[in-house]
Amino acid sequence: LFGTLNSGTGNITVNTGGDDDLIQIDNNGGTGNDGGTLDGLQDSIIINAGAGTNTLTLDDSSDLSSDTVGITNDAAGDGTITGLISTGPSIEFNSIATVNLNLGNTLADTVNLAANPTTAFVLDGNNPTAGPGDTLNVDAQGGTASVADNTISITGFGSVTHSDFETVSINNGGTIALVFTGTGGADTFDITLIDADSVTFNGVTYNGVNSLTVNAGGGNDTFQVSDMAATAAMASLAGGITLN
Repeated sequence: LFGTLNSGTGNITVNTGGDDDLIQIDNNGGTGNDGGTLDGLQDSIIINAGAGTNTLTLDDSSDLSSDTVGITNDAAGDGTITGLISTGPSIEFNSIATVNLNLGNTLADTVNLAANPTTAFVLDGNNPTAGPGDTLNVDAQGGTASVADNTISITGFGSVTHSDFETVSINNGGTIALVFTGTGGADTFDITLIDADSVTFNGVTYNGVNSLTVNAGGGNDTFQVSDMAATAAMASLAGGITLN
């Protein structure tokens, strides 16, 4: 679905069949994350994907505005996305297994996401040229969350994979462990200790976490550790930091 989308009478409804469907919305008919925008969506859209393993791809990568995006958990496989279009249209999805969302690369965006029992999310903030950077807030909905590299796994819910977000906060996720793995080559790991539940790792600040483990692997690796504690005592995560 691309170009100007306007029903003229109200909501736009898309009903797909029972196969594995891909629904993509942008303004250029591209392949996703290739300079599209969602500004052509002038009415709210309801996507009923039906049976099958279905994917929704939203390309807003050339959007020039700063968006605050909300993604709700309406039911297993169902949710509503707001805030992507300044004029107000929303995107309601039903029976979707994966949502790919590509944000603009000019101004900072914020995504407030509620984990969904059967929908996985793949989010690209597309490094904005203006500070303070993109922010991802994940409500784990009471499931036990963990982070391995750039994927947040939540027991009983779909995963959330992120890239090019400068701040990631996880709420209602229990005792959250961060685990990062090196490339096997000569890696540099930059770690800034903030307080008992916050740390910056390689430029991304994580809030709401308990521990950090870095498995460097082979190669001549460098660990650079700094401290932002307001006291003389060095800051540390409550669950500690392990560097292998």
